[in-house]
Amino acid sequence: MIEIPFNEIDQRRLSMVGGQITIKSNGALVFQFKNKEQFNMFHALKPLQNGGKVHAGN
Repeated sequence: MIEIPFNEIDQRRLSMVGGQITIKSNGALVFQFKNKEQFNMFHALKPLQNGGKVHAGN
């Protein structure tokens, strides 16, 4: 699993790529990805976020 720290703005991108929020044993919340492909897709969406074009699906 790949883990990164996050902020609330990134939650929309996380849901779009199929990642999840995990609580670590120390209480820290992190985004977690099943594989490197999900992680790469998450980062590829960042430029779209700044243009307001990222929308989570229902």
